[in-house]
This record gives sequence, C-alpha cells and structure tokens, in this order.
Amino acid sequence: MLWRSILALLVYTTLDKETKEKIKMDLNPNQGWFQLHSKLLNNKIFRRLLLMRIGLKNSIRYYIVRITYPPKEDFEIGASTTIGGGVKIYHGHATVVNCYSMGKNCAIYQNVTIGRGKTINGINTPIIGDNVQIFAGAIIVGGIRIGDNAKIGAGAVVVKDVPPNVTVVGSAGRIIETAKD
Repeated sequence: MLWRSILALLVYTTLDKETKEKIKMDLNPNQGWFQLHSKLLNNKIFRRLLLMRIGLKNSIRYYIVRITYPPKEDFEIGASTTIGGGVKIYHGHATVVNCYSMGKNCAIYQNVTIGRGKTINGINTPIIGDNVQIFAGAIIVGGIRIGDNAKIGAGAVVVKDVPPNVTVVGSAGRIIETAKD
C-alpha cells in the first residue's frame, strides 16, 4: 500500500499547476493529499477522471496510475474531452462522457450518455457550461450547448441548445422551469 501512495505522490508532483488545481477542486479541499490517496484506492470513477486529467496515453505518468490504480471499465471519458474542476460523478455505471468541453462543478449520474451527433458550427459533441446537473439516463448528443446552471432531468433526450438556468425533461427535451431571480 505504501508503494502506491509514493507512486501517486510522485505522479502528482510532476503535473502542471492547472491540472493540480482541477484535481484539488475534485477533492475535498480540507483533506488534501490523504483524500487523493484514499480516492485512488477506493473510487474507480475518480481514477478514470484522474487518468483523463493526466492525459497523453503515451506518458509514463498515465501508465503508472493506470497500472497502480486500475480504473472503472464501464465508465468512459472521451480522449478529447476537457472537463473543468469540481466535477462529481455519482454511480458512474454505464456512463459515457464524450463532449467538447464541460465546465466547473458539474454533476453526472449513472447511465448518462454525452456524445457525438449532428455537427453544428463545426462541432459534433456537446459543450456543457458550469454547474450543470445531468440526472440518470439522460442523453445529450450533437454539437449543442448546455447553458450554465441547467438541469437535465432523468431520461431526457437533448439534441438542441439549452439556455442557462433552466430544467429540461422528456424524450423530446422540453424546458419546464426557469430560474427565478
């Protein structure tokens, strides 16, 4: 166990400042290094997220983490996906996240599919804003934009742009609620 902790610390210290900040946002800031080691040991979804943040599958850091802490195999993050810090992934079973970019502090639940679809403005994967919540079974496809603070309801199918501060439900993806000032 100690050797895993030492390897993870070595990998962490070689990362750039921006990547370290995103990892810190993914963790509880009050627990620091101990929580990083604990999450790597016990949370396969966090391992997949960390591997995505390290990137560059040909780098030695990627392979050290992948071999030392095997990731969850039924959860996928696209290789070209950019995710802001503070993302929370709950019960990542059968979840695919393949978006152009995802903002900070987003929450994703199980069985969510975010992926390729119709190309809009040269982009064929979604752009997701900050503080977006995507509930179980939601499907978001195509080069669409999901606005900041939006909520995508369980089972919703979203193929059109979603403005900020709204809730979207249904298999036709309709807006049912807007934020009140």
